[in-house]
Amino acid sequence: MRETLDSKKNRGGYYTPKKLTDFISKWAIEKPSDKVLEPSAGDGGFVNSAYEVFKSMDDKFCTKQFLAIESNEFEALKIDKTKAKVVNSDFFKYFQAELQNKETFDVILGNPPFIRYQSIDRDVSDRAFDSMKYYGFTPNKMTNLWAPFLLLSSELIADGGRLGMVIPAELLQVDYAADIRSYLLEKFQELTLISFNDNLFEGAQQEVVVLLGKTRSENKGFRFIELDSLNDLDSLELNDDVSLIKDVEVSRDKWLKYFLKPSELSNFKLAISHKNLHSFNDIAEVNVGIVTGQNEFFVVNKQTVESFELESNSLTDIISRAEQLKGIELNESRLQELYKDNKKVKMFIPKKLLSNNEKNYILFGESNGYHLGYKTRIRKEWYRVPLTWFPEAFFLRQVHEYPKIVINNTKAVNTDTLHKVRAKEGFDIYNISLSFLNSLTLLQCELSGRSYGGGVLTFEPGEVRSIKLPYYQFNDSEKKVLINLLEDSRFQQAVDIIDNIILKDKLNFSEQEIFKFKSGWQRLKSRRLNRKKRL
Repeated sequence: MRETLDSKKNRGGYYTPKKLTDFISKWAIEKPSDKVLEPSAGDGGFVNSAYEVFKSMDDKFCTKQFLAIESNEFEALKIDKTKAKVVNSDFFKYFQAELQNKETFDVILGNPPFIRYQSIDRDVSDRAFDSMKYYGFTPNKMTNLWAPFLLLSSELIADGGRLGMVIPAELLQVDYAADIRSYLLEKFQELTLISFNDNLFEGAQQEVVVLLGKTRSENKGFRFIELDSLNDLDSLELNDDVSLIKDVEVSRDKWLKYFLKPSELSNFKLAISHKNLHSFNDIAEVNVGIVTGQNEFFVVNKQTVESFELESNSLTDIISRAEQLKGIELNESRLQELYKDNKKVKMFIPKKLLSNNEKNYILFGESNGYHLGYKTRIRKEWYRVPLTWFPEAFFLRQVHEYPKIVINNTKAVNTDTLHKVRAKEGFDIYNISLSFLNSLTLLQCELSGRSYGGGVLTFEPGEVRSIKLPYYQFNDSEKKVLINLLEDSRFQQAVDIIDNIILKDKLNFSEQEIFKFKSGWQRLKSRRLNRKKRL
């Protein structure tokens, strides 16, 4: 029986291409006596590749040298037991009972399952997280199952051992992997990451990297390699230290920066500490938008308003989708246009004393179970959404080509699909919005945000608050030119002008330095957007 893509996705299992299992096995196995572990063996791809490596070294290879653990019985039955000792068990259960503080391995290979916390069997997650805590890690409900596989496997590596694993590229950027990044830099004297422009797994929405680590090495440092396809592995050499970064700081920083050229990275590191840059949090407040708990009910369009005859004083204007925002300003005429086009730009906010029409709409909501959601259920009156401070601007939570701050010249609020912004005392929202659009800040946005399948760049409020930007007071003539360009979607022209006004003339960055900001930003942006085409 052939396994479907959906079933593979549910258990987080995707077959590793043979070219990749061959490459990792040849790199990791150095001598015939190496003791090997595969903690998530799947159908035995790594077992087969490792066996070929061992046989090429010594015909007297012993099956007991390779321990292959696989929790799925259907998959475990596919593994050739003449090539490895096969254990059909949950890795974390076996780890606690048989391996922890008892056994080590010279080589650990694998492609651990990519399963988010919400989809993990509770017993499995409890065992996995308990073991992580034992070693001082702090997993949370964002932690994907690959993380404990990687960390606990690393704890089983013998002194001088090697690890080769296929890991989701979210290792490079997600907050919950910050401690993992620090741990890997401390654990392995030589650490190599290989990324691919091609999608390696059919049907998977995860970009992956190959992680190669040596706990002891003459070539100490961190190496980041970007390849077009698996075929490029044929000519890849990892024996020299020319490409190694020697002065890697052990920190929780994201590793997206290593997609930059070394000159772009050093240029950015120096520039981002400029004394005239402000943290976003110093000049503006940013927070999540309104959490209604049931946008389907609370955020309505013209058709719903007319069908239930909702009065104007039962509604307020709201922006619920980034696509409703064009250019860099939202004005009343744009809102009216959206409303006439039946877009959802009104929010239901019933009066203190309910009218008959409001009561009818609330009864409609209850008939559809909207009052039973968590957020609505815990309210005293489920149909009254709490409102907080008014947004002077909107920060796009998810962006494609360009992050931006859209100025709010209306009385509209926004849902949590966007972030709300207001300037702090002494700062102006127009100047903040325009100052933000420079190549240095946009480069930092690519490094600070998170990107998954589809090439969308996502920001949480904490990530926005840490972004650094200059603050410049544009004159009326400059504002008019820039706003017209942005309204006309001539974004790059606007950025070029702002670069000259702020980065060059005010902050005294050279043209070469600005070029490196721009080239680095464009490199990361293009790579992110190209992922949409290949996933």
